[in-house]
Amino acid sequence: MTTVGIENAGKDDPFAAVMFFRGEVTDSVQEAKLGEVVPDLGDIFPVADSSFFAVGDWYAAEVNALSGRWERELQRMVQVTQIVDGTHIRINYKNGWPLGKDRTMTWRRVVPVQDVTVSNLKFLGTAPTSTPGRTRWPSSMRCAATSTTSTAPARSGRSSSAGGTPTTRP
Repeated sequence: MTTVGIENAGKDDPFAAVMFFRGEVTDSVQEAKLGEVVPDLGDIFPVADSSFFAVGDWYAAEVNALSGRWERELQRMVQVTQIVDGTHIRINYKNGWPLGKDRTMTWRRVVPVQDVTVSNLKFLGTAPTSTPGRTRWPSSMRCAATSTTSTAPARSGRSSSAGGTPTTRP
């Protein structure tokens, strides 16, 4: 894998990446009005039908925005830790805000990338920079990865081939 020819990241861009792994975002979606208040630091959520969920499965959980496009109190990937009853589940996250009973939650099942191993990663150079003494992307210099493994399809930035297997270049 190499970063030779890769476009520069924006100034102070914390989301710039050379390797990018993404699981499978499924079409399995449940959307429903909460119907009851979820308290601050609550981890039990009302759902339309808890049989849609399975303990250990992951979901992209999102509450409807009150204003603006991105202003949401909950927009996170969560794992179901318990089926409480027919209309409640517990997740691995304590929500930081109370949610009113009139709010709507959307739950989309996601199969995450798990057990990724990158071994024998070696940095062979430095990234160019306009600041003396600093590299622009210290973690994305020219490198060689001799093996990667995953239990779900993976995609690697600009150095990937079809099928989700990262391409290795000296």
